[in-house]
Amino acid sequence: MIAVDWFLVALLAACAFLAGLFRRLSGFGGAMVMAPLLIGFFPLVYVIPIVMTIELLAGIWLAKNWKVEKEDRPRIYRLLIASTITLPFGIYIGEQIDPQHLKIIASIAVFWFSLFLLLQPHVRLTLGSTKDHLAGAGAGFLLGSCGFGGPIIALYLGASTLDYRHVRA
Repeated sequence: MIAVDWFLVALLAACAFLAGLFRRLSGFGGAMVMAPLLIGFFPLVYVIPIVMTIELLAGIWLAKNWKVEKEDRPRIYRLLIASTITLPFGIYIGEQIDPQHLKIIASIAVFWFSLFLLLQPHVRLTLGSTKDHLAGAGAGFLLGSCGFGGPIIALYLGASTLDYRHVRA
């Protein structure tokens, strides 16, 4: 019989709950909540698949309530295609770097994204096809190497003049 570590089960449930709450309120950021909490208890090679699985399931569950307007679809496709192309490169880099160094890089990335959002600079971007591809590429690379790609998209769209309902879509 397999012994169950109930502390880890409770930790996973608490992380998933907090991440789901954060994601439901903001539309992103579940991985940013889960990854730093789980890295202290699981090896990084397990954290990324755990976070990715929970994020995938949460995304599928939330997708039924998506209300994507017609003018937002080309941008979503550009972001998705660019991130899909760079995802394997991120995975490759993630496998090549020492896990301890990857933890440091991921922690620094989370810190800088959090600091940027906390300071709320008044940067305004004009969105465009090239910028969509760059943001998507960065997101795919970060998702593959560190397990979270959403902050780049959140910062990119948040710095635009888009209405919140378009950003969240």
